[in-house]
Amino acid sequence: MGSSLMMTSPLLRLSTSFPPESAVKERDTTLDDDTTVLENTPTHHVRSSRAASYNPKQWRTSSSFRAEPLDKLTNRGSMEDHLYQRGFLNGVCSDISISAFNKSYSLHRIILDRSPFFSSLFAGPWKDADIPVVNLDFSDPNITQTAFEIAIQRLYGHTIQPDDETVAGLLAVGAYLDLQDLVEESLRTLLATLHSQNVSKRFQFARGKQYYGEASEKLAEACYTLLCHAGSSMALELWDGIPNDVAAEVISADAFWVEGEYERYCFARDFIKRRRSTSEDVQVLEQVLLNGIYYLHLPFETLQTILGERDEDGKPFVPPSVIHYALWQQTNLRQIILSAEVTSPSLNLSAEEGWSVPSKDTMTDPFNAEEDTEVTLPEKMASDLTSPVAENDEVGSSSSPFPPFRFSIEFRGIRGLTEGEKFFSRTVFYAGSHWRVITLESHKA
Repeated sequence: MGSSLMMTSPLLRLSTSFPPESAVKERDTTLDDDTTVLENTPTHHVRSSRAASYNPKQWRTSSSFRAEPLDKLTNRGSMEDHLYQRGFLNGVCSDISISAFNKSYSLHRIILDRSPFFSSLFAGPWKDADIPVVNLDFSDPNITQTAFEIAIQRLYGHTIQPDDETVAGLLAVGAYLDLQDLVEESLRTLLATLHSQNVSKRFQFARGKQYYGEASEKLAEACYTLLCHAGSSMALELWDGIPNDVAAEVISADAFWVEGEYERYCFARDFIKRRRSTSEDVQVLEQVLLNGIYYLHLPFETLQTILGERDEDGKPFVPPSVIHYALWQQTNLRQIILSAEVTSPSLNLSAEEGWSVPSKDTMTDPFNAEEDTEVTLPEKMASDLTSPVAENDEVGSSSSPFPPFRFSIEFRGIRGLTEGEKFFSRTVFYAGSHWRVITLESHKA
């Protein structure tokens, strides 16, 4: 009789590897250890099992049965690798298909359920909850296929370090899939790798048509801060992509790091020259030359130089009326100072409208909350003090009709200050006195 090979399920083969329970009698202890007594079962249909003749001593000594070490029995790779290789890459036991970027991904609901987006989709009372194929059509141009695949791989336990070009897209995917940990991690990476070469691109991402909530705000603020700190030393082409209104706000800001007002003017002048060649409307930038620079504090010779400079059309960069008004303010302020009482600590410059005067001479470093590092605002050097005002006396809060005198300084290594130690800025001469900024470490109860 011919024989045929019939394939059976692994579960079926496992269940028929032992004889029926009814065929095994109570073992006769007089029999040999290797003997099993069976009845009512044809011998050609049954495989004898050692389970009926259990002999612990033999199991411990027999070479035919020897337990393998646990690490060898389970050495099939980590669970994350298994899910990634078999689940994500091979799609084994897939129960849902995700269609995106003209590609179909064979995935698993229980894994995608880690995403609040998919969890809500699968559990919702809508018809898409049980469909086998889900089509994702991303309207956000920041979401790329590479970023999407990295995000899905993370759900399967496989994490890779994205390159700089992918991080922004990964944040966008995280916001779409409601993966808050991915959004926060991507934001930290964007902030840590922010520099002058990519600040324009990242500002455009933060202030683009797509809004990512707090992440957009923090990234935009970081870009603005970098432009204030390093913008004057950046090549002008690195500013390309920064909107004119934002650039005007940065250049006019007190926080914009330049040596003084003339350096601010020179940067604004060159910046406007470049934007005029690439942009039609630079009116908001031209306002910087009119209102964003305090010409009052420049020497007469410097004002003459500015008044003589012309643009490509032969017109003055700064209207003569602006320079003339600055000279009038300068003369007026000088007269007020010279005619003031020597014993009076105030020049009576208060006005209903104007520039705010700080109410005290110190401020606390906002980035060093654990230890108070005080920065003393510009004050007269000891050799220039002519009034009896005590160091700790506060100046009354008021407004001045004259803009403040601005100059930039930078302290490095202030976190290494010991108690009582001081750092001094460079000395600046203004209004007949020498001024400098002091930073010191103080411990307050």
